[in-house]
Amino acid sequence: MITRLQTWLDNYKQAWENRDPKIIAALFTDEAAYYITPFNDPLRGKTAIVEYWHGVSRTQEDINFNYETLALNETSGICHWQASFTRKHKRITLDGIMVISLNPDGMCYEFREWWHRREIN
Repeated sequence: MITRLQTWLDNYKQAWENRDPKIIAALFTDEAAYYITPFNDPLRGKTAIVEYWHGVSRTQEDINFNYETLALNETSGICHWQASFTRKHKRITLDGIMVISLNPDGMCYEFREWWHRREIN
């Protein structure tokens, strides 16, 4: 059985790999909080999230995103994710954890992530 979280993550994968801000916009509620790091204030609202995503993803090429669900309940999930892409002729690999809270419609209202970066010249 495919869960709401799996559907959300598959759409997130499609959005990132295709650098599609319209798909990202469809994944978040209008008042969503997006924590890029645990130490900074979150991005607040769909507009801020889409602007961030558009700015970051447009500098990336050959994007590959994969995830594994670690824990899941009716309203949230924890995932281990990995992404790789090329930026300015360097291959970047990211490895992280995300915590996603979904409303009954399957839209994210709170997103938290922790990640590390490795750059290959």
